[in-house]
Amino acid sequence: MEWFGPEREKELLDAIEKGVNRAGMKLAANIKRSMGKSAGGPRSGHAVSAPGSPPNVETGTLRRSIDSTRPMRFAGTVFTRVGTNTEYGPFLEYGTQKMAARPFMRPGLERFRPELVAILGEIRI
Repeated sequence: MEWFGPEREKELLDAIEKGVNRAGMKLAANIKRSMGKSAGGPRSGHAVSAPGSPPNVETGTLRRSIDSTRPMRFAGTVFTRVGTNTEYGPFLEYGTQKMAARPFMRPGLERFRPELVAILGEIRI
């Protein structure tokens, strides 16, 4: 078996891509779970979450929008993006001048970090 060369490099990157894909999907699911249950919809009297806590779920749009991209390759690196495509997600995550942050992405990543390391450590190359 050849240890170096284009075929081996592709084999290695394919294995890494599978691990990164699995990690991204599990991270997105972990973040969604951390947001809790729906409060009953927009007409049920929304309860504002405490500063520093994940945002309460009102319609579920933010939670449903959290997803991971397919793994991408660039310059010998494999990566994925886990996040939200809502306009207001960053305002909740980081806060504004008038509203304290209600982070949901970063705490989800911190809680998931040991499992993430384990998943990536399972990659056999």
